[in-house]
Amino acid sequence: MRICFVPAPTFPRLASESVIQMFFTMIRNWLKMRDDLWFYMVVPRDAFLQGLKVPPKTTIIPLEDTAPVYYDKHCDVPVGFYQKFSMRIGEFPIDAVITTRTNAAVIIQRQLWDYRLEDVIPVIIDEDMAVNPGAMPAPMPTTDVDMLNRSMAYAAAWPVFDTDLEMANALTTARKYLSGTMMKRMEARCKVIPPGVDTSWIEENIPYGMPKNGKFTLFFGGRLNAAKRAEKMVEVYDKMYAAGHDVRVVLCTPKSDDKFKENYVMKYGRTEVEINSFMPPDEFYPMAASSHVYLASSKMEGFSIGFLEQVYLAKYGLVPILPNLPWCRTLLPIDDYRLVYKDFAEAAGMIRWVKDNYELAVKEAQWLSDYVKETYDAKKMCRLYLDYVEERVEEFTAYRRLFSKGGTDLMKMCADRLKPPFSVDDLYAAMNKYAEVGKYDATRGKASKYVAYKWLIEEGGYEDLHDGPVPRLLKGGRRPISM
Repeated sequence: MRICFVPAPTFPRLASESVIQMFFTMIRNWLKMRDDLWFYMVVPRDAFLQGLKVPPKTTIIPLEDTAPVYYDKHCDVPVGFYQKFSMRIGEFPIDAVITTRTNAAVIIQRQLWDYRLEDVIPVIIDEDMAVNPGAMPAPMPTTDVDMLNRSMAYAAAWPVFDTDLEMANALTTARKYLSGTMMKRMEARCKVIPPGVDTSWIEENIPYGMPKNGKFTLFFGGRLNAAKRAEKMVEVYDKMYAAGHDVRVVLCTPKSDDKFKENYVMKYGRTEVEINSFMPPDEFYPMAASSHVYLASSKMEGFSIGFLEQVYLAKYGLVPILPNLPWCRTLLPIDDYRLVYKDFAEAAGMIRWVKDNYELAVKEAQWLSDYVKETYDAKKMCRLYLDYVEERVEEFTAYRRLFSKGGTDLMKMCADRLKPPFSVDDLYAAMNKYAEVGKYDATRGKASKYVAYKWLIEEGGYEDLHDGPVPRLLKGGRRPISM
């Protein structure tokens, strides 16, 4: 399979971008399960690639993003996507698209589509937060236009949600806008696959029993926005500091916030409130693991991997203090956990208790690490996700009707004249030579690279070597490793 990822990065420095790291985790795990894969990662042309550790068999495709704001990216298809991946004229034949750009999913489908067919390559929406305005614990900028567009995208594409709660929110909103027939279609296409925490990577890269900071440290990892309520954590620190408790705060965020720094770092000093921006995983996790308390302060969580990763670090002595909110109870069974707060005054008291009873608190939090590993381990979740992608790809067979006799004869003649292994580009050049078929000719009846690629595999007896972005094919080639 050849799979194209189309994320909606929040920030230009991709090494610290959570959605990019999530997709990279998928790729690394999928390649352990089967080797007949190649991946294309579409990123903004102006993104910073420094420090980005790209997995094997992955091609970065820089394309221009016309939307300057993160929320606008959800409805924007990068310029040039059509020329790269269209079934009709695309440079690279692909089997599926996975995107976090919910509102753009229908346009992505339309750009992929060959007008001679009644169906299109599967587009899977990896939904990082379904929006149900009536159920949101924090206000979000939503409109009927946005909600209608999202609902139509869920019904048209293949949405994957992190939790049952997220899927329920999407279905609740969609009932306001979609007909009964469309709701049945949407319900049939919805899938829940929990987020995958790469516990193996954490264990391999963070030594168990690593030393703690000398001073008792409160840790926060996430965006410095209203929904995450990072300022509440600093206010808790303010009260503890005023009461004479010797503690410090470490905040790690994907984006620097000068106003936040001015308000808090300048007030307390860098040694008391430390703010780190654009940290890659190999720096983020050790900093978290060397702290003592993780205060989960969010009003809501959609993209919940970051939260679960920090909870998993209870194994390393980072004691989670958790909010008594629906999103948290959906992810973790916290009824019997001591450190669940209703308000930040209660949270402050729990932090003081952990400081005075740290060894006991670490012991009582260990079950959280075990639960995350058992329930959300990336190996298990990535297996479920790969199975789901394979099902969608196997179901899509509409392209076979384009295997016309005339086109088939031409492809066979050209393939027979080429020295194996040859690329799809080699075949297309031969077809151009012998049949005057232009490389990007969209004239009715002409073969496309996608169709030629599919015919070679399904009818011609060739196999994709999956050794580069442009498919190279060999007749009766090596068999893929599948576990």
